[in-house]
Amino acid sequence: MADDVRILPAEWVGTAVATTWGVSTEHHPKHGSHGHLDAEWHAYVDPGALRILRQEGRSLEMIVVSGGHEARAVGVLSADGTRLVYATQEVTCHATIDGDTMEIEAYSRPHGSERTGGTFGVGMATLTVKP
Repeated sequence: MADDVRILPAEWVGTAVATTWGVSTEHHPKHGSHGHLDAEWHAYVDPGALRILRQEGRSLEMIVVSGGHEARAVGVLSADGTRLVYATQEVTCHATIDGDTMEIEAYSRPHGSERTGGTFGVGMATLTVKP
């Protein structure tokens, strides 16, 4: 039933740890310096946020914020409200929600951009509801 759906808080903040080969998204700290032209291993830690713009039942429209960049995302919440799967144009994420904490696993393999092909990455983030 729609009445049983968990309504997620509007903003979550925290830190992400990522490892990439090349620069797989605009969120990457080296994107502005054209690091994506230099295929090599990168590791970084970055503050980030997830904003819930709209929730209709278990379907969500969101903004992912990190590295000075914002990306539109769409997501689906599990029936019990403890898991969230969401995607941007370049990244797919699986999150586990426990109260006011969200643990995220991210996988990036860009499609349809100049970064297609040899760039890819993974990351993990811990976010909490913004006070």
